[in-house]
Amino acid sequence: HLHLLGRQFRISMVQLPLDSTTARRFGYMLKPWLTAAFAERVKLPASASVVIIDTDEYLLIPGAIAAAAGQPLAQPYAYGVRWLSKICSGSTADICPHDLSIAEAKTHYAIGVPYVLMAADFAAVASRWFYYMQRVVERLGTNDILADQYAYALAAHAAKLPHKTSSMMVSNSFGNSEAWAVV
Repeated sequence: HLHLLGRQFRISMVQLPLDSTTARRFGYMLKPWLTAAFAERVKLPASASVVIIDTDEYLLIPGAIAAAAGQPLAQPYAYGVRWLSKICSGSTADICPHDLSIAEAKTHYAIGVPYVLMAADFAAVASRWFYYMQRVVERLGTNDILADQYAYALAAHAAKLPHKTSSMMVSNSFGNSEAWAVV
């Protein structure tokens, strides 16, 4: 029900060449690929905020949660720093940030959707996300449901965009870092 969003929201859509064969081939890489394609094709005003969500979530933005330039927001996820040890060895060790401390990884990069970014920050992450996703899939295969989140964290770090965390979504009724208190 887009009419419920009001005049403060503008939804931009772009048609991309995509068929069911391509979608199956990309699997979890589809979101980073579509995000990069959108960022390349749609020029957003500098004041625009971009929100990336999954289809199984409801987005709850209590009060005035908003990203600021250089200070994107994301949902905290409980996977901690496990992603570093999964990716930072073998054929993908070269993509791992050597300047990322465990504390910084846990505080700013143990994140997932929803992501809330200003337009310039969105462009900086989107342009890197699909590259990192390809490399993460090289290491983990195509069946790791969190692969796109690990790749996003690498892209955000490469763009020098540590994320603040905020409980903005409800998806898992057992999740203690989600926005169930707002519901």
